[in-house]
Amino acid sequence: MTITRVLPVLFAACGLLLAASPAQAVWFAADNVDGPSPGIVDLGGADLSRDGSGGLVYLKKEGGVNHVFVSQFFEGVFFPAQRVDAGQGTASSQPRIGAGEDGRLVVVWVNAGSLWGVAQNDKNGQFSQPTRIYEGSAAGPVADPALSVNVAGVGYVAFTAPGGGRDVRAARIGISSQGWTVINGVFDIDPPRDAGTGAGRPSVAVSADGSALVGWGESGGALVRRAGRTNVSNTPIAVSDSDLGGAAPGAADSIDVAVQDDSSYGWAAIRQTFSGDGGAASRLIARRLVGSNFEGPFPIDGLDFPAPEGASAPHLAVDGRGRGLASGSRDASRTPIAALGRENGFGGGQLMSQLTNGGTAPDAEVAVGEALDGVVAWKEAPPAAPAGTVVKARFESDNSFGDEFQVSRDDFGPTGTAEGFAVSADGQANTIVAFVQGGPDSRRIVAGIYDKPPGRARLSTPRKVRTQEPRFKWGAATEQFGAPTYTVVLDGDVIGETKGLSFPAPRPLSQGKHRWRVDATDSRGQLRRGNYRELTIEPPAAGARR
Repeated sequence: MTITRVLPVLFAACGLLLAASPAQAVWFAADNVDGPSPGIVDLGGADLSRDGSGGLVYLKKEGGVNHVFVSQFFEGVFFPAQRVDAGQGTASSQPRIGAGEDGRLVVVWVNAGSLWGVAQNDKNGQFSQPTRIYEGSAAGPVADPALSVNVAGVGYVAFTAPGGGRDVRAARIGISSQGWTVINGVFDIDPPRDAGTGAGRPSVAVSADGSALVGWGESGGALVRRAGRTNVSNTPIAVSDSDLGGAAPGAADSIDVAVQDDSSYGWAAIRQTFSGDGGAASRLIARRLVGSNFEGPFPIDGLDFPAPEGASAPHLAVDGRGRGLASGSRDASRTPIAALGRENGFGGGQLMSQLTNGGTAPDAEVAVGEALDGVVAWKEAPPAAPAGTVVKARFESDNSFGDEFQVSRDDFGPTGTAEGFAVSADGQANTIVAFVQGGPDSRRIVAGIYDKPPGRARLSTPRKVRTQEPRFKWGAATEQFGAPTYTVVLDGDVIGETKGLSFPAPRPLSQGKHRWRVDATDSRGQLRRGNYRELTIEPPAAGARR
């Protein structure tokens, strides 16, 4: 099935753009991707590659049965969703999505106890037929898949499967491939016992060189192991074996892993119980993996001993050089927290909101670009919110967080508290925040966007020409979410607009000096005004035709 590219899901928030500053990035409140519909069940995930292409995956009933739908994101808009679990009559569950550059998308899910996957290799929206990656058995189904795809399109999925107990396994899909290879061997250290279950579910991240880092929980601890094309590394590495400022380590779970472009360097964030002055507390820590050894730990929850409350739900995002964000939430006050990370460590956590959330877990998520910018987004239940639970976010740049922005729209109803939540950024830190809104009979898949304005067009027409009908030329402005529209201004007057990179003089120009510039406007109306440049029309060379 091919996506028809004439029907993008346009964002109504575009009407807000004219009030935006010409050079500032803008938040756009969530708008419809699908729905409202009683058939929408759950958001499985969302992912953007560095080039701004990507998509989101969700469950929606068709004929009363849960199936997997994908909406591709291309040139800044979501396109109508297509079902990808074609031919499967039984219910699907736990869909996940990963994006590589140039429109590469990989999707996995569980159906009839087995793990399945599809892929597409370009921006035409053509997915492969479903492939069985790993088959469940009478001993139990495959469960809890975690998927990661690198910039080139190499993907790994980590999951639990029946073995002696529950084992952690993984499979790999190559660049532009539609077939999967199951990695030889299991990751857990004691195969007869359960691993990767409950809060110990697997996590995976893929480096630029195509190798992976897999994390999981086992026997009360948190571990990682590296994986190559076909095999698991020989040595598991413990994440939860270090004290925290003299406090003794205890049980750990909720691991989230990340890896840099150089696969020698990885990261892991976990929730772990530490016993110190004033008793035991649940804390969040991050550790940097260098080769086969972990550094740290770095506390990322902003707490200390004795801790007034615990923390939970760690999430981690780093760029290719290891700079990033970590997030989590306080257990009692339910306030979201985030911590800044640079190449060699993380700082302490900061409160993202002063509001006490009561019974609503923030589920704080983070995403980062490749230029020290990122986003933290969370759920909260303000006392006076007309729609109940809402989604808020803050953008981080230059080591500081911007103001809160409510991403969810009150007129769409309450935000789902357990129906999936995803945040992802491209290389420029343009970000999508996706979630479910609405009551049981009117659910929507929605997404808010943080969109940076385009860069400046680089003028290239020579400063002096000997023609009175010059062609104005420039280089493309930086813009991840679709080609901008260029407005050519000559001597203070607009002479034309184009999507191209040149424009002819509309009439012969007088000899002498002129001034011109090119403004770039993106698909949401954000304007980047160009700098003026002088153009001198010189007399024709002696003997030249006029």
